[in-house]
Amino acid sequence: MKHILPLLCAMLASCTTSHVMLGQARPATDPASVRIYNTPPPKYEEIALVNADNLGKASFTEQGRVNDSMERLRERSAELGANGVILKGINDGPNTMMVGSGNNGVFTATSVPSTIRKVSGVAIWVP
Repeated sequence: MKHILPLLCAMLASCTTSHVMLGQARPATDPASVRIYNTPPPKYEEIALVNADNLGKASFTEQGRVNDSMERLRERSAELGANGVILKGINDGPNTMMVGSGNNGVFTATSVPSTIRKVSGVAIWVP
């Protein structure tokens, strides 16, 4: 039983980010400096397609879920050397979150339906 708790914690703490390289990676940047664009700037270089979600974050509002996903999108893009992201989409996906409690050596887990906010964009370098 005591081995289940670390596994559940790891699942809750995990997040999903991915990327597909389109160009050359650059030295990492500060995630706070990664600007989100709704329309492409006049000049830029594409680095990668980037996807992120809010899985494992404890936001309970729609805006909180979007903010968490956007934060991860900025972080992944910054790791690739981007200073901007052209936003391609924000989507919802179903998720079942496990919530558990323990008492006297007995662990009880319950699944709670929740919504994952998924965001995608193109990580870019703007000169």
